[in-house]
Amino acid sequence: MASSIIFMLYLLPISLVSAKEATASKPCPEDYRNRIETCIMEAQVAPQAGGGLVLITERNKLDELCVRGTLHKTIDCLQDIQVRCSHNATRRQELSMLFNLDDWKQGMMLLCDDLNRKLVFRNHFDCLSRYSNRISSCILIRTQMFRKAIFDAGMANRKTLHDITCNFAENIVNCLERPLGRQCPIQVVDTMVSALHRFLPPACAPLPAKDASDTTVMETVILEGGGGTD
Repeated sequence: MASSIIFMLYLLPISLVSAKEATASKPCPEDYRNRIETCIMEAQVAPQAGGGLVLITERNKLDELCVRGTLHKTIDCLQDIQVRCSHNATRRQELSMLFNLDDWKQGMMLLCDDLNRKLVFRNHFDCLSRYSNRISSCILIRTQMFRKAIFDAGMANRKTLHDITCNFAENIVNCLERPLGRQCPIQVVDTMVSALHRFLPPACAPLPAKDASDTTVMETVILEGGGGTD
């Protein structure tokens, strides 16, 4: 039932077209970067925001995200900013590096699909939560390293800040994936990691390696991606 509701929400009724046009008529907010950060922090799942830990520490977190609509609210928030800034080419390009609405929707479907939410995550929550302390420590250490790297970078150029941020985001995914992958069912880990990768900024999103011996693809994407924010 929940899945069908989620899919229906993506079909924009004709009656809502005028509301979208009204949003488009509003100016792009000057604090659009802060608003994007606020939108993303609301859901607490984006790796670049240090998220994902709540999925293994709060048994009912997916109900909040999916049934009570927190993830959908986040997507609406991001879409509002995207529409309002769509007439500014420079900001539109920057926004395309910070988030992708289709990716966020795919990530939401992965987490909120009835079978995934009830059978994959809920039935294996004990396994997931068993490693919460280790994962929490990993995220804390990585966050401290990230803050130090940003401080040391000072007034660095966009690419340097982008590289630091993308490496941090991927390290957060690794904090979750590595310990869980040792003991928890592969379907659980793969679903979570796939969803988290959908929430990454597009410039940070990893590309699949062409073969098992190729170990450089992820590093290349992260370290040599496009520009980010100032």
